Amino acid sequence: MASHWTCSCPEPQEEERKELNKVIAQDELKKLLDGAGKLLGVHPDQFDNSIRHKHIKKLLQGAFPKRGVTNIPLAVKRRTDNPDYVTWSGSNTVLGEQVKKIKLHTETRVTELLFDVDARKIGGAIVLDLNNHKKIFVRAKVFVIACGAIGTPQILWNSSISTPSALGCYLSEQSMAFCQDFVEYLHRLF
Repeated sequence: MASHWTCSCPEPQEEERKELNKVIAQDELKKLLDGAGKLLGVHPDQFDNSIRHKHIKKLLQGAFPKRGVTNIPLAVKRRTDNPDYVTWSGSNTVLGEQVKKIKLHTETRVTELLFDVDARKIGGAIVLDLNNHKKIFVRAKVFVIACGAIGTPQILWNSSISTPSALGCYLSEQSMAFCQDFVEYLHRLF
C-alpha cells in the first residue's frame, strides 16, 4: 500500500474497460471487481448524510451536468456503535486475525515482481531497502500489489507482467488534496 491511501475504490469506466477487456474477459473482470469490493469492504453510500459530501456533490453536478457525477466507492463502513464515525478499511479488514501472521518490511519499496515462467506465477519480488539502498529478494506464496494509482502501474510496468495500453492512463488518486480549492472556485462560478 502507498504511504497515503484515501480508501477510494473507483471502478474502471467504459473507456478503461475496453482496454481491460483486451486482457480480461468482461464477466471475469466484473467477478474480480465484485470480489475485491467485498474483500475491502467497499461502500458507495457511507457519507450520504454528510453536509460536506452533499454540498460538494451538488456543486460538481451543477458544474458538470453531463458527466454523471456519482459517489466514489470507498473502503469504509459507518460504525454501528456511533454512526457519527466511520472505520476505514485496512489490512485487518481483509485479513482479520491472519494479519498477525504477516511479516511487515518497513521503509522498503517493491520495485519489481519476478514471474516464474515454469510455475506460471509470481516467484518473488525485488524490494529496495530505503535505508541502505540494497535490493532484497522476497519470496512469498501470495503477492498483493496495492501501491496506489501511481505505484501500482510502475511496478507492473517494471515487471513486464501486463502492459496494456491503459496501464497508468486512468489515474484516480488524492482527489481530496484539490477539493478545497475547487469548491472555492465553484462557489465563485455559481
